[in-house]
Amino acid sequence: MLAQAANVIPLHSQELSAIAAQLLSALDAYEQAADALVENWNDLLYSDCSELFDEARMYASTLPKIQALYIELLICRFELMEALWRERQHPEEIAEQSAKHKRALAELRQACWRHYKSGCVIQMAEKKSP
Repeated sequence: MLAQAANVIPLHSQELSAIAAQLLSALDAYEQAADALVENWNDLLYSDCSELFDEARMYASTLPKIQALYIELLICRFELMEALWRERQHPEEIAEQSAKHKRALAELRQACWRHYKSGCVIQMAEKKSP
């Protein structure tokens, strides 16, 4: 009843597992684009990176248990992009923000894997039930 009142459709663990798998894929693509952007800033790469981040946001928004980690990644992404925009004359700041961004990505990826694995375990248990 509460879920209906908030216009939220409760998802089953298998569905959450599938979404987590999609998010993992989106994060991999985003990380590759972000790494390329750190190495060689250009507007096209920035646009691609932003689109990939938006795709990840779409998946992350359906996984309540990881939203805090996604917000941490969002903040780290902002700080990294700000460092890249400001000046490329301070490579130590870019390196620091890039490392922080990678840590946030790793934490989010770990949480996604936990989501994914928990859905797979439940699905296997359901298949074994008579």
